[in-house]
Amino acid sequence: MCSILNFSFVEQKLHSQWNYADVTPLPKLKPITVASKHIRPISLMPSLSKVAENIHAVVASAILEIVSHDQLSAIPKSSCEHTLLSMQTALQYECSAAQ
Repeated sequence: MCSILNFSFVEQKLHSQWNYADVTPLPKLKPITVASKHIRPISLMPSLSKVAENIHAVVASAILEIVSHDQLSAIPKSSCEHTLLSMQTALQYECSAAQ
């Protein structure tokens, strides 16, 4: 199990099959007369995927706490475009201040 989790973290992704779940209908009331009202779906995900997702969330939040906000490649949903735009803004500011 440890090898599977380590491989997942090295690859930086969770295996796609881990996202599949068995959905089991569980009756709220008996007898069931209206399925949409009297049945509750229960999602049974593989235990390994739950462990991996929890570890990933803990590690990711710990990394984001120590990474500088200037290192945009480590921050989710950011790119080098953000860095280039901030550099352009800083250069424009310096140029206008020098004049």
